[in-house]
Amino acid sequence: MKIKKDKKNNNIFLLLIPTILGIGYLLYTIFIAQNKIDFLYTIINGALISIIIITIGIILYTKNEIAKKITSILIIIFILLLVDLNVGYNLGFIKLPKQSTIKDFTKKNITEVIKWTSKNEIELIQIQEYSDSIDENLVISQSEKENTLTKNVKQLEVIVSKGPNPDTRVELRNLVGTNIDEALKEIKKLKLNNIVITYTFSSIEKDQILKQSIEGKLNRSDELVLEVSLGEETDLLPVNLINLKNKSNFDATLWLKRNGIKYNIKYEFDEKIKKGYVISTNPKKDTLINQKEQTIDLIISKGAKITVPNLSKMSLEDIIEWSEKYNLNIKYNSEYDNQIKKGEIKYISCKENDIIEEGATIYITTSNGTLKMIDYKETEIDKIRTFANTYKIAINETMEYSTTTEKGNIIRASHKKGDVVNSTDTIEVVISLGKSIVVPNFTGMTISKAKDLCNEKGLVCTTIYKTSSETKNTVISQNKKANSEVVEGTNVILYISNQKATNNTTNNNSNNNSSSNNNTNNNIQEEPKCDTSKTTVLNIQPGETGENTKKMIINMNKDVKFAWNMVTSCPNGATTPGTVCNGDVLEGKTVDYCSTITVTIVK
Repeated sequence: MKIKKDKKNNNIFLLLIPTILGIGYLLYTIFIAQNKIDFLYTIINGALISIIIITIGIILYTKNEIAKKITSILIIIFILLLVDLNVGYNLGFIKLPKQSTIKDFTKKNITEVIKWTSKNEIELIQIQEYSDSIDENLVISQSEKENTLTKNVKQLEVIVSKGPNPDTRVELRNLVGTNIDEALKEIKKLKLNNIVITYTFSSIEKDQILKQSIEGKLNRSDELVLEVSLGEETDLLPVNLINLKNKSNFDATLWLKRNGIKYNIKYEFDEKIKKGYVISTNPKKDTLINQKEQTIDLIISKGAKITVPNLSKMSLEDIIEWSEKYNLNIKYNSEYDNQIKKGEIKYISCKENDIIEEGATIYITTSNGTLKMIDYKETEIDKIRTFANTYKIAINETMEYSTTTEKGNIIRASHKKGDVVNSTDTIEVVISLGKSIVVPNFTGMTISKAKDLCNEKGLVCTTIYKTSSETKNTVISQNKKANSEVVEGTNVILYISNQKATNNTTNNNSNNNSSSNNNTNNNIQEEPKCDTSKTTVLNIQPGETGENTKKMIINMNKDVKFAWNMVTSCPNGATTPGTVCNGDVLEGKTVDYCSTITVTIVK
């Protein structure tokens, strides 16, 4: 009987293990599927494998032959389903829903990004940069990688091309003697954008450049004037007017100039012809033009005449669709606004019924909704500063002694995580100066006792010997007032008697000049120089005003000597009150207590 019981237990064990493994694998699959694009495929795949594992356990457990056959058939069916699922899905025959992911927006128009982020309720931050390789309004790069799950993204930052930088310095060779067509290829390669071409009669071969206004180093936006030969006037023969329709203004006028044809330009709206391109000419193409007698009228398109609808009543997607129809540029921005719901339009640069031209730029600001205070730890004062600076919220920092909060950490702040922050708010932050120490009265103590007390109190004491009639090696004065509060590590200067002066020598007014001078010289020599071995690390933090910054720096750097240079702006152009112009240089710098540190602050 005992043996049969053991066999039965063994059979149950054979069923239990595959069942636990199967259920465990299914739960694991469901867990990892949350962060996979093919989440449904992953779960179904895992479920089939789990069923197969559990079914194998049933076969091992059961003794009924019929049940075993049925279960075996089921295993074959589930294996076939598993194979079909994987083959069909990977070959594209089976379509299953996928989780939304970030697209690769590089080299895509910014309007495509605006549509996508708006639809997925993701905050969009645009940064404009010049680029020689990416056309204007196309995306250069993005903060989130392609195929990142959309649900894990709250904010997308994209760098958008402003086109070639007009202020880039380039090197232009001497083009004199070069054919104009060859010169234009080089100009295009350098991306120069302010070209004026004039033609004049000359004995030099036609289309050869006679003069150029600039060579060598120049900005792309600098005006470059090229004077080109039209050849001998006697060689200029009447010419048939070519079809200039749909040619750019530059190309059309260049053809007219190089054929010695005078022209007038008129601008008109046109629904079909792109802005800056030729609508028509008068006379028309194939007309024989006598350059000495005729002038051509060139009609250039201003693009479609666009009447602005009531954009405030339209969705962002509809505005983008409308702007694409008329080749308009959308400059999109978003701001937090506690009065306007997230996603709704806060500002549009044009009003209903305004008339604008094709290619015009429209500025749109949408609301990010209510701005709430970020989560922060007591050590993350910089996180609060960055938050306030990013959203242009005023911040006021004050310093207090604390027995519980380490120096430099946050004791308390006016706004907690999740609190609504209005644009008119000021975030009040109290920062710890560390534990306060009451400065003892060292006067009269021996130097050894004073130093022991300094160490006990957590102070740094510097000794300077002075001529005095007091007992030798005793403290005669101190630079920090007794019973005043200071932070741990504060330097206290103790002046020690060397007992080289006496009442007779001190009060004797009848000594001759020579004797008096000797005494004076002795006193100067006997007082030692400042001790430069005592150093500290500077802590430089900006406040809201120049004076506030001064107070904070003084509080955080006890015993350091400062010279203040108050200015209206920094050399780098910063004008925000309280900015420390040389803060990057001073922050973290090790200095001694003898030096005077100059701090430049925007007042």
